[in-house]
Amino acid sequence: CSWYGVDCYLGGDHNELVRSIVLDNNNLVGTVGSGIWLLTQLIELDLSENQIDVDFDSVGGASSLELLRLSQTNITSIVGLGSSISLRELEVASLGLTGSLPEDFFKLESLERLVLDHNNLSGEVSRSIGDLSSLEELYL
Repeated sequence: CSWYGVDCYLGGDHNELVRSIVLDNNNLVGTVGSGIWLLTQLIELDLSENQIDVDFDSVGGASSLELLRLSQTNITSIVGLGSSISLRELEVASLGLTGSLPEDFFKLESLERLVLDHNNLSGEVSRSIGDLSSLEELYL
């Protein structure tokens, strides 16, 4: 495991499995393949400040994902993120998101830090935000 921006576990049960991908501000362009969510031991994914889009339909497959940074990308929807139940930190600032947060979003009970500022969200914040019982930091 010797790729730029990719860190893998060394030794033990997860030897050579991908642990983190940090490729922020790397001039990446295009759509991230859904295969990224097959990395079951992935803990951190940072693709912020790239011209990318991501589909979250299979995000639940990355069952160990705790930190997801996707700010300042071309993502226009965060529908599906609610199935990433191990997330502790989520940064999706400056995406131009509109409307209100999807209801499945409030299933992220482990979420401690949520960064949503510099979007165009509208409407009332759902009462379901109270279900995010671990939430310590919220940036709207």
